Amino acid sequence: MTISASRRARGIFLSMSHALSFLLPAPPAGQVYEVWMIEGETPIPGPCLSPAADGSLVAFIDAELATTDVMAVTVEPETCSTAPTTTPVFVADLTTA
Repeated sequence: MTISASRRARGIFLSMSHALSFLLPAPPAGQVYEVWMIEGETPIPGPCLSPAADGSLVAFIDAELATTDVMAVTVEPETCSTAPTTTPVFVADLTTA
C-alpha cells in the first residue's frame, strides 16, 4: 500500500495493487471501508472505499493532515457512518511521522 502526501497541498493519495489485497480484502457484503482523520479525540469522517474486483484500490482523500493525529480505517455500512461503529482494521499515528 502506498500513501502519498505533500506538506504544501491538502489531501493524500492512497493506492494499493491487487498483489497487496491481503492488507485490505473486500469488505463483507453491504459494507465498505471508511477512512477517519482523528483530531485529538474527535473522528472526522473521510471517504468510504471498496477495493476493485481485482483487489486494487486508488483514492484521493481530501484531508487536512496538519491537524490530524491519527488516520484509521473501519468497516462500516455501505451508507457510511457519521462516527466509527467498529474497531479499526488499520491505524496510522501521524504524530510520530
